[in-house]
Amino acid sequence: MNKSRLIGIMITIVLLFSLIGPITTGVSAAETRNIVILGTSDIHGNVDNYDYFTDSVPTGSAQRGLTKIQTYVNNVRLTNPDAIIIDDGDTIQGTPLVYKFGVLDTVTRTPWHSL
Repeated sequence: MNKSRLIGIMITIVLLFSLIGPITTGVSAAETRNIVILGTSDIHGNVDNYDYFTDSVPTGSAQRGLTKIQTYVNNVRLTNPDAIIIDDGDTIQGTPLVYKFGVLDTVTRTPWHSL
């Protein structure tokens, strides 16, 4: 049997199995999970709800920071313990706090140091 004939037979077998469809077993409701995906973006080093540049605590829709996010995530996880949090970047620059640990003090180990 030559090589091209063998490849043709293998492709035919794969195509036949793909027509059959996936072989699945029934999944009970107890085995399923609802996953909530939460996303953050442009945190800019705001750990606390504090504006270093105006020396004030923002209120209302101007609130910011990881502490606000933590409160929201904790509330979501009360009903959805499998929630996933994905950060989209701009986390380690933007405030004097993260500038100190990200640029000035590169020796102290922080959770975001390896980024």
